[in-house]
Amino acid sequence: MATYNSTTVTLTLFNAQASNATGTKQFGIDQFSHVQSYTNWSVQTSSTGTPTGYTITIQFSIDGVNWVNAATTFTQADGNPVTKNITPLGSGTAAPYIRAVLTGLTGGTAPTVTVSCVGVS
Repeated sequence: MATYNSTTVTLTLFNAQASNATGTKQFGIDQFSHVQSYTNWSVQTSSTGTPTGYTITIQFSIDGVNWVNAATTFTQADGNPVTKNITPLGSGTAAPYIRAVLTGLTGGTAPTVTVSCVGVS
């Protein structure tokens, strides 16, 4: 019998997003082409154009339709990257779908925000 190794996947939730928006759902595919649920996500935000502020809310879903806000939000005012580890719906739970909601993007010169994440089984 073959052993199964968990995988990690890097997903881009926003790539140089220039205005407030709700991102499309993203998900990882395992080595067998199945949607992969993750119990931990590491999320990183970065920006260009020196915005004076923005807020990213991460949302999770088990069905890709109904969304729940993570307990952690990203609030940034200095343009430096922020990385946080997030458990989807509480300790020991897993979620296959993730998306980002960008609000409050202000200031700077043509500011953009990029949000990437890695799911770990």
